[in-house]
Amino acid sequence: QLPEEAVNTLANALSKDAIWEVRKLSATALGHIGARAQLPEEVVKTLVEALFNDEVENVRQHAAGALGQIGVRAQLPEEAVKTLAKAFSNGEVKCVPQDAAAALGQIGAPGQLPEEAVEMLAMAKDFSDDAYGRREPAAEALVELGKSAQLSQEVMQTFAQALSKNVSWHVRGRAAQALGELGKCIKLSEEVMQTLAEALSKDGVWMVQCEAAKALGEIGKCAELSEEVMQALAEAMKDRFDCVRDAAKNALNEIEASQPKRQSSRRYRGHELRRIACTEAPPQAAPH
Repeated sequence: QLPEEAVNTLANALSKDAIWEVRKLSATALGHIGARAQLPEEVVKTLVEALFNDEVENVRQHAAGALGQIGVRAQLPEEAVKTLAKAFSNGEVKCVPQDAAAALGQIGAPGQLPEEAVEMLAMAKDFSDDAYGRREPAAEALVELGKSAQLSQEVMQTFAQALSKNVSWHVRGRAAQALGELGKCIKLSEEVMQTLAEALSKDGVWMVQCEAAKALGEIGKCAELSEEVMQALAEAMKDRFDCVRDAAKNALNEIEASQPKRQSSRRYRGHELRRIACTEAPPQAAPH
């Protein structure tokens, strides 16, 4: 553990040194130290001030990253966490949203974020507002939070809404992917599962359909899927795109292989579903 005087020297360099590289390295060093030992509250405040006020983007990035590292080990002051959330959501603040979101995901995965911070991440709603590059880091951070079961069904619905309503196929595909990742550690509602099944059946963009099939395969390995959802996977094996058919087939195989491990009382009879699906030969069309 470094002497307190050395830590204070780094904090002083972060706030006052005229050379931005020195400030950046000071922030990085404080993050490494804070990941292993408790930092004084004043030092954490210095990092927060750098996050908002430093004129160099690179320094602000490293200040956000340092706060994330510190938050993994120790409980950050609530005000510091809210400041990170504000930095993520407020495009006018001189901060990099991606790094603020990543820091919040790091902090929340092992611990607990204030509800206000989680809501700010979910403020991306259907992730249509990407003016400040918030959409993708918000999704990543929410997935990290999901690993510690810190997401409400309302936040899960944010992804479902993005999957069903967003005009961007890229956003819909990322939402399906996120739901698949979350479904491995959190029980998803039947409504969310149905949204994935509908995306698989009706979206019309092969990349979104593939992600929906993959997500259902991941979820089905650790939770029972309804007959409707399973039927949607079977029907997808008749899709006009070969990649969608392959994704549905792989999903059914994964679900079927996982059943003995889960000792499920219900058997999906994946081989029967595949046989039924294959009774009608799919048209041969490749995605462009």
